[in-house]
Amino acid sequence: MFKKEKILLGFSIFMFISFIGFSYLGSAQTSVAMLDSFYTDEIIEIDGVLSENEYDLNLTTTYTIYDYANQANQKEVFMYSSYNDTHLFIGISVDDNNPTAAVSLFFRTNDTVDYFVNISTMSIAENNDIKGVYYLNFTTDAFTTSFLPEQDTNVGGTVDVEGACWTRSNGYDFEMKILLNSSDTNGHDISLEVNDEIDFFIYYESDVNYFQVKSTDVVEEYGILFLAPPSSAIPSYSSVLVIVSILGVSALLVLKNRRK
Repeated sequence: MFKKEKILLGFSIFMFISFIGFSYLGSAQTSVAMLDSFYTDEIIEIDGVLSENEYDLNLTTTYTIYDYANQANQKEVFMYSSYNDTHLFIGISVDDNNPTAAVSLFFRTNDTVDYFVNISTMSIAENNDIKGVYYLNFTTDAFTTSFLPEQDTNVGGTVDVEGACWTRSNGYDFEMKILLNSSDTNGHDISLEVNDEIDFFIYYESDVNYFQVKSTDVVEEYGILFLAPPSSAIPSYSSVLVIVSILGVSALLVLKNRRK
């Protein structure tokens, strides 16, 4: 089943099974960590390889995702983010030995209601943006509805995400390139500027379906993406070389003066 719809299929099936299999328990929504996105003037190649000149790999934001049926079965998701004048870039790394994998981010573009309308059925409020990548480099651009997710293109919208996956010996690295401001008015896409924040929820499909949901205490965990101002940008390689060169010349001058 190597189609773009593969990413949505597992989620859709789980939503349907959950809908008929669980009873409503009530819930609380809790943010767990801020994912800072830094301005960059580097060219970011969407190949699934997370490199230092594309992201600040020293600033890892870690999220825990849970097998809803077995909370002891958990995974950690390591995330990084950069942006330029037109696009948001997100790097996601997961240690996983399963032969297939897919990751989706559910961005809260409808902030008029709670993100989850029913935690026991995994029902997310409608009109929230979905961006996803499958391990064979298929991507999806969709949004939540009152029942199952809908592809943007099915309602006259556009695909505003590029994605790629790099398969490591012990896991997967995913990359997404997303338009900061899409002209698509049908797909409920994100619209972000500097200093903006947006909530997001992680779904990861592997041997089982993993969510940012803790069924034991019925807490809906989510992350927050923040577009940091350019003053806190990642220094480009050229800038670093200039700084290193200046420091090197200064050190030589000091040594030279001391020898006189």
